[in-house]
Amino acid sequence: MKNVFFPCILSVLCLAQLYGQTSENMTMVGQWTNASLPANGGVRFNDLWGYATGGREFAIMGSRAQVHFFEVTDPANIVEVAAFLPGGSTTWRDMKTYGSYAYAVSDGQNNNEGLHVFDMTHITDPDPVLPGDPPRVSWVRQITTHFTRSHNIFVEQSTGFLYAVGINSGVYNLIIYDLKPDPSNPTLFAQLNMNCGYSHDIFVEGHTAYTSSETRGHYIFDMSPVTTQPAGSPSGPPIQLARIDGYQFEGYSHSSWKSGNYMVFADETHGTPLGVVDLTDISDPQVKGRFHSNLLNVPNPTSSMSPFGPIVHNPFLIGNLCYVSHYHDGIVVFDISDPNNVQRVAHYDTYTSNTNYSGYQGAWGVYPFLPSGRIIGSDVLNGLFVLKLNTAALPVTWKHFTAQAQGQTVLLNWATAEERDNAGFTVQRLTADKQWQALDWVAAQAAGPYRYTDTRPQRGWNTYRLEQRDHDGTLGYSKLVNAFVPDAHAAWRLATNPVHNGVLTFIADDGYPTPTPVQLRLYDTYGRTLLQRDLPPQTLHQVHLNDLPSGQYWYELRGEDGRSARGGVVVD
Repeated sequence: MKNVFFPCILSVLCLAQLYGQTSENMTMVGQWTNASLPANGGVRFNDLWGYATGGREFAIMGSRAQVHFFEVTDPANIVEVAAFLPGGSTTWRDMKTYGSYAYAVSDGQNNNEGLHVFDMTHITDPDPVLPGDPPRVSWVRQITTHFTRSHNIFVEQSTGFLYAVGINSGVYNLIIYDLKPDPSNPTLFAQLNMNCGYSHDIFVEGHTAYTSSETRGHYIFDMSPVTTQPAGSPSGPPIQLARIDGYQFEGYSHSSWKSGNYMVFADETHGTPLGVVDLTDISDPQVKGRFHSNLLNVPNPTSSMSPFGPIVHNPFLIGNLCYVSHYHDGIVVFDISDPNNVQRVAHYDTYTSNTNYSGYQGAWGVYPFLPSGRIIGSDVLNGLFVLKLNTAALPVTWKHFTAQAQGQTVLLNWATAEERDNAGFTVQRLTADKQWQALDWVAAQAAGPYRYTDTRPQRGWNTYRLEQRDHDGTLGYSKLVNAFVPDAHAAWRLATNPVHNGVLTFIADDGYPTPTPVQLRLYDTYGRTLLQRDLPPQTLHQVHLNDLPSGQYWYELRGEDGRSARGGVVVD
């Protein structure tokens, strides 16, 4: 008999996880894209940065062929102020600003762009630019003396130093330019061979540098022996203060950002969560918490192999809020006020067509520092997004939300870390036609926690969310949770779940052997058959999983007499 149950139900589940998850406490107020620009491997756009002057706001975004300047003061009417063709086509561009100047680099085997300098002095001048008027943005110069390729740059505003990393300069892996004397013409300040090796990205605060160095971890350096001395005459090499490595789920050390005593780092590896680091003792940094978004609700979000877990790109911190370009999940905001229990408080999915976490689609860059509070982000295929954070919904901070099948019912448990102006919650369940059905209203209570029992769940997978309502009508949403309710008349049951010893053990519910052979199928979360066995008639079946990776799977048993059982199983 052809089995159609699992592919169908899993397809519904994947759609269910996407439905209604385009945004959470965040609204798109503007977007710009240009499908005629070149793309390669699904990548048309890359990183971005922001700029504000004279009460006006701007975005600087890279595409494979150009560096684009946009006015986003009125996000409903985004204006492309200028676009430059600085060199060859590349997947990687990075931009930063200092005063009224912008700086851009690119990385790629065939790129020899070095450092580009752009003058934005007239960026607020009115359009159209008349004959004889200066352009709103002008290209000033290109410096290729010290490197031709760079992966990332950082400008430390208080010192006026520009740091370039991921460079192809031979023996040096860090170049420092001084922008203070003449921002239009950066002056070489130092060329260094740091003992962290190649650095993919760098964050600098004052005279302390935080580098992300591929598979070697994240380093912290005291740069003052170099940066407090005259150009070209350091009193000594940078002092390594700490190295953060060997932590759980360590992957490709990609980037980091610091605010106060906390740093958040991102490892650009599927299944690797972000990390919060306590820097109270900078010589002994402590990784306090790990977190990431999982809008697709994959059962094994820390998997670095197919089926992949989610992947993060660039984090930024403002106080206790961490803004992340989270690839497939879009722009995501987390509250890290409790580093051991970080909560997702908002998101906007810039790439809604994803059905899994393979590849590197979605949000590349995010910039949360515009004076208006609006957030700009870049999507590799869909271009520039201008977003508004619904701060009214943020005082309700989620602690946890779980769903657990109990026989033929489902118990929901949730709690909040903080509530202000919360009226209560509507418990919602996704129907087979992908509509959210309101099950009940649960009023807010000061003490908590909350619990609700769904007494009439659907057979099979049930997907739930909580719609949180403030007294002013503002809505916020919890994450999605799932629970599997087995058929009440299943012919077999699992002896243990989760499975700890790599052996699935099924017991006939009535205690008698089945009169006919039984077919077992084991599926992954995408409906792909991983294991198929024909089992003889007997009361107890034991099936060795042959080193199946830890994660969540689905099984189906069918007897030739028509009896069946199906459900979910967790393998430790």
